[in-house]
Amino acid sequence: MIDNNVYMTKSLLRDRAWRISYSSNENNPIADFYIPALECAIQYDRKSGFFNSAILSQVARGLGAMLHNQGKVRLIMGCQFSPQDLQAIQQGYELRDALLTRLDSELNPPERKSAANHGLSVFSPRLASHPTRL
Repeated sequence: MIDNNVYMTKSLLRDRAWRISYSSNENNPIADFYIPALECAIQYDRKSGFFNSAILSQVARGLGAMLHNQGKVRLIMGCQFSPQDLQAIQQGYELRDALLTRLDSELNPPERKSAANHGLSVFSPRLASHPTRL
């Protein structure tokens, strides 16, 4: 469970006292850099020759805060996916497709203006303007 208090204070990247470099020999780069930086960020772009999805669980708090702030993540990875990674990606696409199919078939425009304040219709603009992509 993510602590909602993380989202209560929003700071800017430039407001933090950053080191010139982070080394696992001297620091904890994940706790000292990645998580705090992601908590402040609205976009994270990364290109890497090696990628292991386990890193995402280590920085989940920072990613959660960034995504809560409408942030975007773009990854370009040279990697070989494990069978578990491929299954998780496939399940994500299947879940997205099932959700979109259900929303398309079950949601109708509100008959009255006051009806727009009820039910799942509040999510429609967000889903329409921010499609899920991998």
